[in-house]
Amino acid sequence: MNNNSRIELKSPAHLIIDKEAQVAETVLFAGQTLVVAGKDGKPLNKGAISLSAVYVALFCDKVKNLTFLKEDGEVFMLIFSDEEDYRKVMAAARSHGKSVRFSSQNHKIAQYAGKISGKLADGVKISVVDAVDESKVKYCPECGVQVEPGQQYCFECGAELPQ
Repeated sequence: MNNNSRIELKSPAHLIIDKEAQVAETVLFAGQTLVVAGKDGKPLNKGAISLSAVYVALFCDKVKNLTFLKEDGEVFMLIFSDEEDYRKVMAAARSHGKSVRFSSQNHKIAQYAGKISGKLADGVKISVVDAVDESKVKYCPECGVQVEPGQQYCFECGAELPQ
């Protein structure tokens, strides 16, 4: 197998790093390095990752998402709009990152998406929160779901939260 692969995406994808989304047009593999480039063919900001530094790759076929978690905690996420693009990049990532463990998140992410869409359909406003220090985590006294500090009501059951 050639040690290099270039995948021109049929539809733009998004690279998300540090909560910043960038439009991706091309995905390149050079040995163990994955590079994501924009429309101009230049690598996107922080758009390269060494697959040898990846702890695990999480993927969800239902939302065409491929997330690489590095051992230092950095997250490198690709979200595809085209099924074929997703499949090609996934296959190339598996081929070039032979030491990377891939973990399907289809069930878990589908559950989250179902809960979120159900809440939105009921008119509930959703707040997405970042992971927090376990010592600062608060839970609803009624249903036990994790809540954001300072939140007045539980998004899961609607109970008023102690302040």
